[in-house]
Amino acid sequence: MQNYNKIHYFTSKLGIIISVLTLSFIVSDINNRFADKKAKTSKAGHNIAIEALTVPQIKKSTISQLEERYQQFQTKKIPVAKSMSNEMSAKAQAEQQGLLQKFYINDNKLQLKSIIQNDNQLAVALILVTDVISGIETLEKFENSSAAYGFRVAIENATQVTLTKITMPGQLQTDKKNQQVTLSMYK
Repeated sequence: MQNYNKIHYFTSKLGIIISVLTLSFIVSDINNRFADKKAKTSKAGHNIAIEALTVPQIKKSTISQLEERYQQFQTKKIPVAKSMSNEMSAKAQAEQQGLLQKFYINDNKLQLKSIIQNDNQLAVALILVTDVISGIETLEKFENSSAAYGFRVAIENATQVTLTKITMPGQLQTDKKNQQVTLSMYK
């Protein structure tokens, strides 16, 4: 019975019209898809126009007008004398004694940051060295009894390091007592 319905469908006028329309739509769709690809590839090579990008320019008169208008908002730089808070004279550096948090040597400022004990039970002092002229800071480590900027480093405890001026043999000693400073993390 089903075979009869299929045969009847293809032999009737309505079935033939629907089949022809469906086949024409399928053929048209395939044709359009292939034609679009060919058209896109042919258009890409022929229609590209390369133009230079023009950057907008401001007229000199407009620039001068803007500068005049904003002149009232400009601050005037007043020269300030260089602060001596970060620098010390050689005489003042030589007179530094006792318990200090900041110690000045030549153009450097030394600050004790930490004392670390490593696995071998050797204590190491971490000292922040700041160049007072350039402002460059470096963190340097010094072991016990090592030399640092002409001073001998002695780690006293977990928060203090003693720096004693190293005198060279044959060097005249101006003071009866060597310069000795205890650099502390806290006051």
